[in-house]
Amino acid sequence: MKKKLNLTGVILCAGKGTRIKKMPFSQPKTLLEILGLPIIYYQLRYLKNNGIKKVLIVVGKNKNDIVKKIKIMPNLNIDIKFIQDLKPQGIASSLYKIKRYIKGPILVFLGDIFLREVRLQKMIKKFNNPNCSCVLAAITEKNTNKLKKNFTIQLGKNSLVEKVVEKPKKPKTHIKGVGIYLFSQNIFSAISKTSINLNHNGELGITEVIQNLIDTGNKVLTSLCVKEDVNINEPLDFWDTNFRLLKKIKRKNFISKNVLIGKNVSLINSIIGPNVKIGSNSTIKNSIIFSDVELKEKTYLIQSIKTNEGLIKIK
Repeated sequence: MKKKLNLTGVILCAGKGTRIKKMPFSQPKTLLEILGLPIIYYQLRYLKNNGIKKVLIVVGKNKNDIVKKIKIMPNLNIDIKFIQDLKPQGIASSLYKIKRYIKGPILVFLGDIFLREVRLQKMIKKFNNPNCSCVLAAITEKNTNKLKKNFTIQLGKNSLVEKVVEKPKKPKTHIKGVGIYLFSQNIFSAISKTSINLNHNGELGITEVIQNLIDTGNKVLTSLCVKEDVNINEPLDFWDTNFRLLKKIKRKNFISKNVLIGKNVSLINSIIGPNVKIGSNSTIKNSIIFSDVELKEKTYLIQSIKTNEGLIKIK
C-alpha cells in the first residue's frame, strides 16, 4: 500500500469562458451561484474536507473576478495559489502549467462543473492500489444524449480502464467521466508525449492524455463516487439545479447571509444570494437573486433570474 498521500488540489478555470446564452452573467462559469455560493466554493470545500491544504487554481483572463470572489468566501483556510494561463489550449495544456509546483499526486477538478455528493475518499482509496497512475471519477449515466456530450470510460480485465472516448457518437458504455481526476506525476510525461497531437481546434484535451497513460502501460482506474454532475450550458440548467437543491433541503426559501429585507416583502420559493438588498413592498416568487443585487421598492419578480448585469425570465 502507498503511504498517506500528500495531495495537492488543482482547479482548472482558464477556459475561454463561453458565455451562457441569454444569461446576464459575464463572469466565468465557475462563479455561477448555486444556493448563493459559487461553483468553485463547493469544489474548494470538497478538497478542504478531505484534508487537502494546498490548492492551485489555473485562471485565464478572468483572474481578477475569481480572485476577488475567493477572497470573501467563508471558512476555507486553504493555501491557494493562482497560476495564469492567458492562452489556454485545452485542459491538458492548462494542467501542464502547474508542473513545476508539483511534488506528488494531484486531485484535479474542472472548475465549471457543479458536482453533488462527491466522495473523494473512494477515489483516494482506489489510488492506493499498487502502481496506480490515475483514478477517474465517474457516474453511471443512462441518458445516451448526455453520454454523447461527455467522455465515456470503457473497462477491461480486472476493472482497469481500457479506453476513454471523448463525445462518442455511439457510446459503448454507461460509465461517464465527471471532471474530477486523481493523477500521479506520470500525467506530465503523458502530456508531453501527447502534445504533438493537438486536435482540430489546436487544443490538447485531457482524454487523449489519459488514453496515452493507458496505452503506455499505466494503471488507470475509475470510481463511481459522485451522485450528480451538472454542466451548466443554458439558463434552464442553472435554474433546475438551484431549485432541485432547494427542494432537497426542504426549505421554502434560501436566504444567504447579510441580506437586508424591507417591510412588507413577500418571498415565495426563492433563492437569495449574499449581500442582497430588497426594497419594501416587493414580491419575489420562484426567482433567483444573485449576490450583491439591490432591488428597489415595489419590485415584482416572478420566475426570474436577477444579476447585477440584468434580468431573465424563465418560461
